[in-house]
Amino acid sequence: MLDSGAEISVVPEEVAKHCNPPVQIPAATREIRTFGNSVVTLFGPTPLELQICGMKIHHPFYFTDAPTPVPDRIGQFIEEC
Repeated sequence: MLDSGAEISVVPEEVAKHCNPPVQIPAATREIRTFGNSVVTLFGPTPLELQICGMKIHHPFYFTDAPTPVPDRIGQFIEEC
């Protein structure tokens, strides 16, 4: 699910490997605080193209190496721009 109203969109680094073509994770980083007041390092953003039900959406994503729940087949919907 893509929440286009979210401040940022974050996916695990593992997703990049399953994209077609594979996505290059940027070296640029940004640190953010979570709701639990922890600090998480994000890589990106990377503009990606999602194709869902025939509709293409361009959206910036950040990647994280922290454990993050994500739908199993999200890589099928993302194409690098």
